Amino acid sequence: MAFEPISNQLKPYAVKDAQSLTLDKTIAVLKAEYDEVIQIEIDKNDFVQADVITKAGDSETFYVNPFTGKKIGAIIEKAPIFKFATNLHRSLFLKSTGRAIIGVVLFVVFNDGERCFFNS
Repeated sequence: MAFEPISNQLKPYAVKDAQSLTLDKTIAVLKAEYDEVIQIEIDKNDFVQADVITKAGDSETFYVNPFTGKKIGAIIEKAPIFKFATNLHRSLFLKSTGRAIIGVVLFVVFNDGERCFFNS
């Protein structure tokens, strides 16, 4: 799970000095390129994400260069291995039941381990 942010940061979607660009300039650039700008967001990786209506009339969400208005990549979907690891880590696929099972198992293991270490 720790590798997911690293793998995302390696993608070439970060735009240098994007934080210095003002919102009104970014909107003006995007409006020149697309029919309608619905939402603009800078995600945790400093990638500028835009939700727009294209000149063809399609609704699209993608990473965009805020200086040029050009699409630079598709939105990063969480890789299946990271989804699996997150689900396993959070709930053992059983939501609160899984958490309760893990809690009981940890309590039993802790008590057994305590006897092993202190009785030696």
